[in-house]
Amino acid sequence: MDILERNRIKRNLNKLIELIDFDKISPLLLGNKVFTLIMIEDIRTENSNRERNRKLLNDLCTRGPTAFNKFLAILRQTNHKQAFDVLSENEENTNQREDYERDSSKIDGGSRREQPAQRIEKVTPATNWIEDNECYKMRSFPHGKCLIVNNFDFHGIKETRFGSDQDVKMLDSVFTQLKYEVVTHIDKSAEDIKKIFEDFSKDPEHCYADSCIIIIMSHGRKDIIYGTCGDEVKLKDIFKLFNNEKCGALKNKPKLFFIQACQGEKLDSGTSQNSDVIPSFREVSSDGSPFPQERSNFITRLPTWTDMLMTYYTINGYRSFRDGSWFIQHLIDVLMRRAHNTDLQVMLNEVSRKVNEMESKYGEKQCVQIKTLGLSFKIYFNPGLRAPS
Repeated sequence: MDILERNRIKRNLNKLIELIDFDKISPLLLGNKVFTLIMIEDIRTENSNRERNRKLLNDLCTRGPTAFNKFLAILRQTNHKQAFDVLSENEENTNQREDYERDSSKIDGGSRREQPAQRIEKVTPATNWIEDNECYKMRSFPHGKCLIVNNFDFHGIKETRFGSDQDVKMLDSVFTQLKYEVVTHIDKSAEDIKKIFEDFSKDPEHCYADSCIIIIMSHGRKDIIYGTCGDEVKLKDIFKLFNNEKCGALKNKPKLFFIQACQGEKLDSGTSQNSDVIPSFREVSSDGSPFPQERSNFITRLPTWTDMLMTYYTINGYRSFRDGSWFIQHLIDVLMRRAHNTDLQVMLNEVSRKVNEMESKYGEKQCVQIKTLGLSFKIYFNPGLRAPS
């Protein structure tokens, strides 16, 4: 369902609640696969017809690109003429569309972006090439491949991830400007995802690249991401494909993972800073000893896990919000502004601070989790410049 269709439901929500007979339309909602049986039964648990209709309309906004037209057809078929007329009316004027696109509010329980979709903008180009003994070598052109897997439509099994298509467009633009070859896969099952990563880990072009980036956007839980059929992929199985044992072509090269998915069901309501002691939470994980500043030909053995960075939208056990992809939006913003002269980990610290400062409509907070495994050097992208001879 696009933003204008959701706008029409939102604007007429109170009116529609009074016009709909849930018991009359629910069999057709099920038969036309607008809702699953579990969802219909969940709606039935509400105490009144009014509350059932409210939940129905809120859930309808999460039901994918064909849900609105199917719902209109069901209203017409069940003689809900007034409700049909309300939803099929022409938009009053284009200003209402523009107002809604700027609006940061949402229907209860629905999905929205915290901010309007960002415009495709240019990454600030570097003016001086940054490279020394404390930096990973990032001289190849492209720097490497950036693999994006975005699961958007879960066929009614899970909520549709509205807005993620805009995130993919921005990520594609930004990492292309950071000198990566971007490869994107949309709406894949668990088996498809496993095959995509197995093939990617064996890509012979890694031999000629200086790094690789992997971005995964989906529903998930602790250490798990979901395929579009609700089946599971273990993140550790993905990470393992890129360690020094399995992926020799990327030894001593940074492997950067960005995971936007829930890691559990908990919600963080935050805690007050009005106390004598303000708690500070910091998690740093580093396996293996760092390489010396000068890489030496005398090093003949490596730890199995090195040169990896994993950044998660949320911490273990906690849900990510449906209020918009704060992490991805801030990551894009910081990369565009600062990648020309700033180390990646410094930029991720800024992203983390910005996410910490945000709050959902219901007062919920979010915490980015950043893990490193033997990441031993700084990472500079030097956008807009070719490596000096």
